[in-house]
Amino acid sequence: MLTRALGIRPSVPVDQHSVALAPGDIVLLCSDGLHRFLGEERIAAILGAPGSDDPAAALVAAVAEQHGRDDVTVVVVAVQPAERAQSPASDYLSLLLRVGPELARGLDVDRTQSTVLHRLLELTGGERAAILLTGAGPGGDEFVLRAGHDLATSEQHVGFSRAIARRSVAERAPVLLADALGAALSEPGAGDRSVVIQGIRAAVCVPLRSGDAVLGALYVDSLSQANRFDAATVDLLEAFAALAAPAIENARLHAELSGRTRELEAVRHTQDSLVRSLSSALVALDARDCITEWNPAAADLFQVSREAALGRSLGEVTPPGVANWLIGMQVQAEAGDRSLILGNTWDGAFGARARVVLAGRVARIHDGSFDGGHVFIINDRTDITLVEEARREQQAAQERQRALFSRYLAPAVVERALRSPDDVQLGGARQQVTILFADVRGFTGYSEAHSAEAVVDALNTYLALATNEIFAQFGTLDKFLGDGVMAIFGAPLPLEQHAAAAVRAALAIRERALALRRERGAPFAFGFGINTGDAVVGNIGAQQLMNYTAIGDTVNVASRLEEAARAGEVLITQATLDACAGAFAVEELGPLYVKGRAEPIATYKVIAAN
Repeated sequence: MLTRALGIRPSVPVDQHSVALAPGDIVLLCSDGLHRFLGEERIAAILGAPGSDDPAAALVAAVAEQHGRDDVTVVVVAVQPAERAQSPASDYLSLLLRVGPELARGLDVDRTQSTVLHRLLELTGGERAAILLTGAGPGGDEFVLRAGHDLATSEQHVGFSRAIARRSVAERAPVLLADALGAALSEPGAGDRSVVIQGIRAAVCVPLRSGDAVLGALYVDSLSQANRFDAATVDLLEAFAALAAPAIENARLHAELSGRTRELEAVRHTQDSLVRSLSSALVALDARDCITEWNPAAADLFQVSREAALGRSLGEVTPPGVANWLIGMQVQAEAGDRSLILGNTWDGAFGARARVVLAGRVARIHDGSFDGGHVFIINDRTDITLVEEARREQQAAQERQRALFSRYLAPAVVERALRSPDDVQLGGARQQVTILFADVRGFTGYSEAHSAEAVVDALNTYLALATNEIFAQFGTLDKFLGDGVMAIFGAPLPLEQHAAAAVRAALAIRERALALRRERGAPFAFGFGINTGDAVVGNIGAQQLMNYTAIGDTVNVASRLEEAARAGEVLITQATLDACAGAFAVEELGPLYVKGRAEPIATYKVIAAN
């Protein structure tokens, strides 16, 4: 049928035809007088040409050849037959031939399966179709919906009868229920509740087999008509299942392999990141002792790039001494059948570094029964070792200094000198202190009558006795003066009641000397002079040699009192007595004239502690 004049201009009337169309008829709609350029026979020939995908375009091209207008419009409408031209068997075969290669090639078959299910429903007259896989689904379901299609709703999540699918999988055989609802209603005890609940009129299910394993089932049903499926439908589903099962298995294996590959890649990426981020040098060898890993720390330590190190031996990329050290650890690990060797160090020089200290460990890499090689962890401990050695050397020097100073200085002065060496400088400061002088009486005569060795031994005994009691009262031993001593109380560290401490030290020395005199029979005793007041206290002398001492009138007065004291007497001044605040019983001796002073000094003799 041919019509023209589509009404594009008001002046051109629209052709109107009323014709009954039959399957296979062609309707040609055109504008701008197509028939004036092409005859009816030529138009019919173009429309009937075999293999013509677009007869409208061919008609326009033919008009153009006849110098027709370039605004010709052509529409060809083909009327499809109402009945299927081919038989169901040929449609089934066509579907299988088209789908088979797609399933065989596809690794992700979800989309293909959904399309195939839609086509299956069209061919079989079913309304719902599903590919079910056995396994624990959501909520512990025994079937997992791999793909589904519902013609009525176009949904991919469809319902199905689990009893029918379960039976097909258990029996490993097709299940055809031409009148599923009727059977379920006639035998309520044996029927499937889902058939009644969902109103399933007909259903067919075939197992999906891969070798001896049953992967699941292929399921089709109808909710509108019984006897919709027959043996041909079963044959079609079985043929499709034979194609789909291997494809599903391949897709599953591919998914598992892809997942495992991603996991391995993630692990590998993590390992690589860890290896690269290690501050320690990491060197790995394979079973042939070729380097397979050389991280940035190793490249920095040995000044060899990773690219230059991979595939080579230790001897080729590390200094000879280091290579022998690493190989020695490797031999120890192998000979002792130990997986890990720790605590090995190497000390030497390589490159521009005069000294390098390395700490290393080696671990054997096991791959089942196959020895996969070794991995070394190497730390550059040069800076740490040098600092530690310097610290130990400094500590040893301090201990030597402490031992030396302790022979001459009070412990407080020793610790202060070691803790703050910069404080040991020339100069002093005025502060209130108590000065004690003690001298051994009768020692000159003893020296004349005894050997030098005996004299030194006796002197050391009495001076040690005095020193110990001075230190016990937190005094500072200023100096030894022949057979006497000078001590400072209240410096360099502040000391409350330093005057009382000095008097207690003198009384203790006197008692110890008396006990020693009774024990040995030596005719020795101490005389003491103690004074309290301001003095300049500090390091006096020169940079090469200095002495921590006190100078001033307070010191001179204490020395003069000691000279005036007889054996066993402890003489103190009024200032010392006032500072002791009645802590001791004293005897007033009256004013005492001492050398170097015009005015006499009020003097007291200490009897005992109150």
